[in-house]
Amino acid sequence: MPVFVILFIVLCVCGMIGGWGFLIYKAISTHVRNNNSPVETYNAVVVAKRPHVSGGGNDSAASTSYHVTFELEDNTRLELRVRASEYGVIAEGDRRVLTRQGTRFLGFERISDEFEAADPATAVHKCSACGATFRGRVCEYCGTPAEETSRVRRVRR
Repeated sequence: MPVFVILFIVLCVCGMIGGWGFLIYKAISTHVRNNNSPVETYNAVVVAKRPHVSGGGNDSAASTSYHVTFELEDNTRLELRVRASEYGVIAEGDRRVLTRQGTRFLGFERISDEFEAADPATAVHKCSACGATFRGRVCEYCGTPAEETSRVRRVRR
């Protein structure tokens, strides 16, 4: 057998072992990084959901992972992988309290919100000028009119 064939086989085996080693290292480092991250809680709204199907074909089984994109109060977006059971009960437009630890999704819970109201005159708003939280149509601290789209929810920590 020529030397280059043996060398090719050895390189392929080393490449496969190295690839598996890298995947294991990446999974462990992500797990450790998430465990060392603080648990964070945000008011968030679901802006998108998407499943990701991989595999499937010939003799391999398909697997599906589920991802949800959340928009936080500061208008930043965050996409997290969620369990299938969570994906099924989350709908686009849901406004709830998102809990995460690093890149790990922990929950998306509805809280009893005594401040949310159907009537805009009694809804709780955050003033864009002074940052105060107030009820009604005008900020009682600086007189700035309320923006109808900016509802504030208090997060219980």
